[in-house]
Amino acid sequence: MYAALGFLLLWLMFSLYYRFVPVLGVDHLQNETSADGDVLYVDVRDYQYVDGELPEGEVVPMPLAHLKRHYNTIEQKPIVVIAEDISAKNMSIRWLKRKGYKIQGYCLGKACSPRET
Repeated sequence: MYAALGFLLLWLMFSLYYRFVPVLGVDHLQNETSADGDVLYVDVRDYQYVDGELPEGEVVPMPLAHLKRHYNTIEQKPIVVIAEDISAKNMSIRWLKRKGYKIQGYCLGKACSPRET
């Protein structure tokens, strides 16, 4: 009984860590101009949340649900992750880092829309 309860508690703690604890060493970018040089934007938002305004540059639209199956189609360049919320940001950054990609930063929600002119 205690072993099952301990296992359940351990699983719950890992799930909460994986989703909500920020990834160390990854900067929050205020807008697309904060990214340095030649970067690849990976948009992990679901298609219905993308408002059509994406940052200038190379953008790969790949929802979080598709990331685990199709991550190998992403080029080996520094990546800026565009996510809708904190849990999607953390899960996608952890997955990409585990697969050997260098993450330069992330943007949340509409913060990565093109700058106003």
